[in-house]
Amino acid sequence: MSPGAGAPVTRLRNDLYTGFVSEVREDGTPVPWPCVEPEKMDERRAEAGIEPFDEYVAKFSV
Repeated sequence: MSPGAGAPVTRLRNDLYTGFVSEVREDGTPVPWPCVEPEKMDERRAEAGIEPFDEYVAKFSV
């Protein structure tokens, strides 16, 4: 089992990059899980070599 697997959801409050969706609006727009400074989330993701959140969740849309 990887470190952090099975961690309580409350630990995600300090998430920096969020790969989680907290809800999907009626129009189908995903809402990212709360994270530290959400306005800088995509900037941090880019610095870490992770695609923007919108591109990431687009892979899962039906």
